[in-house]
Amino acid sequence: MNIDKRNYRLLIGVSLIRFFGDALFYAFLTRYFASLNFSSLQLGALIGMMPAMAVLGNIVLSHFATNLRKNRIILISWTLVEGTFIALSGFVHSFLLILLFDCIVCFCSNSYYNLLDTFIVYITGKNNKAYSSVRVFGTMAYIVSTFLGGMLIANITYKFVFLIGGCCMALSSLIFLCIKFDLNDLEESELDSKVTPVSTKLLFKNKNYIYYIFIIVLILGVHVVSDSMYNLYTGYLNISDRTFGYFTSASMVVEALTLVIATRFRTFNAFKNMLYVGVFCLILKLTIFAIPGLNNYVYLTTQLLRGVTFGLLLASNLYFLTAIVGRKFVNKAFFIAIAIDEVFCAICNGVGPTIIEFTSYTLVFSVLAGFAALALIFIRLVRPLNINPLKLKVD
Repeated sequence: MNIDKRNYRLLIGVSLIRFFGDALFYAFLTRYFASLNFSSLQLGALIGMMPAMAVLGNIVLSHFATNLRKNRIILISWTLVEGTFIALSGFVHSFLLILLFDCIVCFCSNSYYNLLDTFIVYITGKNNKAYSSVRVFGTMAYIVSTFLGGMLIANITYKFVFLIGGCCMALSSLIFLCIKFDLNDLEESELDSKVTPVSTKLLFKNKNYIYYIFIIVLILGVHVVSDSMYNLYTGYLNISDRTFGYFTSASMVVEALTLVIATRFRTFNAFKNMLYVGVFCLILKLTIFAIPGLNNYVYLTTQLLRGVTFGLLLASNLYFLTAIVGRKFVNKAFFIAIAIDEVFCAICNGVGPTIIEFTSYTLVFSVLAGFAALALIFIRLVRPLNINPLKLKVD
């Protein structure tokens, strides 16, 4: 079998197992923290540390993830570390130990996915496939895992569900060991990283990249923070883990369908329109969340819009960025933008529980909706370079 086709199929296997394990942990993590009866400051520290450590992880990756060989080693080793600590996380009980485990897994997680995305784009490009043709399998795994997760937690508790999730994630790294590259690809990747270093200063001279940073913060950042606040809100509304899992699974179905549909559109204007639609769905979702006193099933059903927003963002983001900065800059540009986004998330997640305690969920969701609306301005301002974003080659 051709090595590129083999890598493509192995990457689908990695996505299935990795995302299945991920959902058993991260989809329920904020609700788990809330169930421990910590103070609002302690809860803010725990959920604020999730994006804060992701900042550090992305900074490390921006320096060390420079070619295919190194990137493969990082993806394998970080998953083993993350999976191990996830598997053990339900067995620690003191705040400081839980915070330490939280720091370690979140250092690995977000940066892992950013690096995995570049791998997916590289390998799908070698097979003349769209990024979403692999990523949709991760979403499918999430559908099954979140559906089962709520039932499992109700029967065997968070502790053993996290153990299963961690073991699945560690297993995915063993499958990644089977992904190989031919010598020409490795040599070309290493040569590019040495001969054509990327200047951060030059990158920030591109005003369209500055607009992109605002876009990613105001869409992805608000999306992530709204997920954290929504998870806390469902606990406040006494929505069970089982029901929460069912509706989270349903939102993943929407995400998968969105990815499949979005694959048909492959121009810069199409990617730009995907962002417009994603922002509109995000604003609508947050506006409904800001209305107090509605039936619980209204909020649960509204969360399905999450799948549209994130599905469109996944389908368009890297291609949109490539059209703005060019193939040479895309890796570094992506990691820097995500690091800035995670700083925003860390601040919002850190202060969110305290603001809610002294005001209301309505205020928090309203402010987030206002932030998301600002993204529409920056999307309109962006102008692409004269390149084809689909011819993306990422090391």
